[in-house]
Amino acid sequence: MANPTTTLIGNPFARLDLPEGLTRSLIDLVHDLDVAAVPDEVRTWAKHSLIDTVGVLALGSVAEPAAMLRRVVLEPATDGATVFGPEPVRASPLNAAMVNALAAHIRDFDDAGAGGHISAIIVPAVLALAEVHDSSGAEALSALIAGYETAFRINRLLGDSHYYLGFHSSGTVGTFGAAAACCRLLGLSREQWAMAFGIAGSLAGGLLANFGSMTKPLHSANAARAGMLAARLAQEGFTGSPAVLEHEVGFIRTHTLRSDAFASGGLGGSSPRETLTPLPRGGLGGSSPRETQRRRCLRSASRGRWLTCTTSSTPPAPGPTPAATGCAAWSPSTG
Repeated sequence: MANPTTTLIGNPFARLDLPEGLTRSLIDLVHDLDVAAVPDEVRTWAKHSLIDTVGVLALGSVAEPAAMLRRVVLEPATDGATVFGPEPVRASPLNAAMVNALAAHIRDFDDAGAGGHISAIIVPAVLALAEVHDSSGAEALSALIAGYETAFRINRLLGDSHYYLGFHSSGTVGTFGAAAACCRLLGLSREQWAMAFGIAGSLAGGLLANFGSMTKPLHSANAARAGMLAARLAQEGFTGSPAVLEHEVGFIRTHTLRSDAFASGGLGGSSPRETLTPLPRGGLGGSSPRETQRRRCLRSASRGRWLTCTTSSTPPAPGPTPAATGCAAWSPSTG
């Protein structure tokens, strides 16, 4: 039996010095983000990332795990958001984001960043919500970049030990990214953003133990849905911790052991340049037990390229998709 005088709260192994107001500082950085005000190269890469993700989403939508999820979560609907598949259907934005996010990551050809495959999460959430709200392209891109900003900065706070503890950043950090994107698209106040982040912190999850199984892309699916759910609940007045990042038993302290972020500038400046790089294409981030062999095949075919928005404003030249390289090691059933 525990000694009642002992404090059983917090992570005694975490070596972190998190400032008060961290959550609000992050919200202040991204709340008013406008695509018209970001550097041209950031806008270019955001568009490229959106288009690339829709492409891999369409590819993954015909995979069996995507069909399984559609059978479980979709109900007949005549309106709502589009769900990609052999026969596109409509569903609630929450379920559309969920199914489309799984499809976007199922083949592992989606780009990556913030420690995970962030576009496969944020893009489906933005597309589903933007469709039902009839948002403009500029509004959708602003939301997309706000989601990237948030995900990259939270991943920077978590550091490498988040991964080494067994967390999959797509499912954890991605939830905050989707929440931020949806908050931006819904035009929520700073106070509502804080509530959404608090909610997202309790919904975020994903374990490396599930790499090599269908559950890995389910992390992305859950993150897209959970992030949108957090934003929509906050819009209704649902509450969460307004200091979920820096709280003594908040997200950062419970999901990492150390962070060097504040030694190198903390959240960083307000420019999206640093947070939208790098974005790898065909990154193959660990879905399959045969990942190493696939990666070797793709590299030898010169298909895996790292994209860095700060080095060029010119998108990469189009080329054959990884699936067209003839790599016999690719096994979509593991995606």
